[in-house]
Parts: sequence; structure tokens; C-alpha cells
Amino acid sequence: MMSLLTQQGQLIAEHVEVADSLLSRMQGLLGRRELPARHALWIHRCNSVHTFFMRFSIDVLFVDRALAIVGIHRSLPAWRVTFPIANADSVFELPAGCLGAEVKVGDRLKVVESTHADARTHLPREV
Repeated sequence: MMSLLTQQGQLIAEHVEVADSLLSRMQGLLGRRELPARHALWIHRCNSVHTFFMRFSIDVLFVDRALAIVGIHRSLPAWRVTFPIANADSVFELPAGCLGAEVKVGDRLKVVESTHADARTHLPREV
């Protein structure tokens, strides 16, 4: 299991799914009723998202190759599309409202592989 944290160690998501194949990237969150709390979908090779046919709003973090945040959309409603974000290499889609005000453009994120049920108490190696 992988977790998503800020550079300072603040937990953003304790379960990160990866969408890195053409099919998984196209599927994204479509067909789901919700994205559970503390979950995220990491879509590789992506600089824009849409929420067509989705049933819920999401928070979106656009990041560059170094996982520095280059764009944020908070509570993006269903049936919307974002403009492409310059320098974005991938995207984290999260439940709407989970991003605190302290998460901002320019912050660097870490994805860590967790071998412990509680990623907040055990932060193993970076991915």
C-alpha cells in the first residue's frame, strides 16, 4: 500500500491507487459511487481531468515530475473539465474537502510505501 504525504509529513491519503495504463487512466474514477476518505487515485501522464458522468465532487492536485504541486482544484463538481496545467506530469484525485488550506501550489509531496496499517506512525521508504 502507498500513502501520500506533504514534505512535512502531513498525511493526505493513506491508500493511493495508481492509474498508469491507458485503460486505467481512461477509467479513472468513473463508475464509482464515491472515493472513500483518505483514498486517492494517482493518474500518471495527465495534466487535465474531467468529471463527466461522475456522481461526486473531488479535490485535484496537479504535480510535476518531482511531485511539486503546480495546480489545485478544490471540490471540483461533477460535469466539469479543467484546462491543462502547464508543467503537470500527473494528478492526484481525492475526496472533495480533504485538502486543508495549508496545502498549496509549490508544496512538494511524497509517496511512500507503507508496510504498517497506520501510515502516520510508520513512514517507510519513498517511492
